[in-house]
Amino acid sequence: MLNRSVRPAAIIVALAGVAFAFSPALGQALQQASQPSAATPTGPQPRVEFEKLTHQFGVINDEREVSYEFKFRNTGDSNLEIFELKGSCGCTVPALDKKVYAPGESGQIKVIYNPNNRRGKQHTTVTVTTNDPVRAQLTLGLESEVKPTIMTEPQVASIGQVERGKEATTIITITSRRKDILPVQVTPGDAKVNATLKQYEEVEVDGEKLYRVPIEITLSPNAMVGPIQTQCVVRTTDPSRTLNFMVLGEVVGMLKAEPARVTLGGLAPGSDINTTLQLSARNNKPFKILSVEEAPAAMPSPTRPEGVPAPKMFNIAFEQVPSPEGSANPPIWNIRLTGTSPNDSGTFRGDLVIKTDMPGEEEMKVQYYGFIRQRARPVPAQAPLGQPSMLIPE
Repeated sequence: MLNRSVRPAAIIVALAGVAFAFSPALGQALQQASQPSAATPTGPQPRVEFEKLTHQFGVINDEREVSYEFKFRNTGDSNLEIFELKGSCGCTVPALDKKVYAPGESGQIKVIYNPNNRRGKQHTTVTVTTNDPVRAQLTLGLESEVKPTIMTEPQVASIGQVERGKEATTIITITSRRKDILPVQVTPGDAKVNATLKQYEEVEVDGEKLYRVPIEITLSPNAMVGPIQTQCVVRTTDPSRTLNFMVLGEVVGMLKAEPARVTLGGLAPGSDINTTLQLSARNNKPFKILSVEEAPAAMPSPTRPEGVPAPKMFNIAFEQVPSPEGSANPPIWNIRLTGTSPNDSGTFRGDLVIKTDMPGEEEMKVQYYGFIRQRARPVPAQAPLGQPSMLIPE
């Protein structure tokens, strides 16, 4: 028989076991608490101290570079070594002639900022890496507001959606702070886009004299159905200064697909596919769908990086939605896609090639895309955790 004098100790041991069995996090925390903390560096150490970590340039133009020298001092009691200086976009740091500084010695880091092709509020940085054990990396900041000498407003000329066969026009403005630097020529990258310079006007904004030149952007009615995305180059009276802006838009045909793109999202392997899109005429003219074919995109593989045609996965059926007799509703066709998703995980995409009898739009394409999710992996069964006994032998 166990001596009853040891019973309280046995109870404490048993309860401690239960605590660790039911709260592993507690046990881990106690284990970590018992480990010694990382040793603090001892002996002579360098220490870098900067007079300031951020400099404000204020309002600047984009015609010339600006610079600033960040001053620092080694306040430690051993040599300070600068390992690396790395500037962010627009910032350059000349190579240092001196990289090692004795205790008490001072130095400076010159940072040069180039505001060319920038506008508005800017924030750039320089990362300083040293052998200071307390602050091995420091970030120096430069802040400014750049007012370009000449700029486009807005930076993108949007013509939106335009029906095929119709002309579209939009305006973009060139603003200059100098009368001797004005646009003289605009060259679009697409023959279907025309750009015309208008007469400049002198305006005053917040007490500053500005010169504004409107540019009229016109899309030809002969533009084909599809996206419009072209760059325009603006030459000025200063040969060293050119500007660029984009013209974006889309020419849409008489036929309209809803949705414009078939998004199937994430599908489980081997799951059923059943979705429908509609095709209608914007001008309410009757038309017929002659055929609809699936054209899967080529997907790259390890052995054929140029791509391997993916297998077709749709059964396609189409029919015209009947309209009530005498109805003025536009003709509508339903295109139904059914099938089974592939078993292999990954993305898929392609086009539905629709052929019609609509003049000028005998063929149109509607994109489809989605992805196949990975199969869920079975979770192996785990044996139940044993619990220490709470019984105390007599």
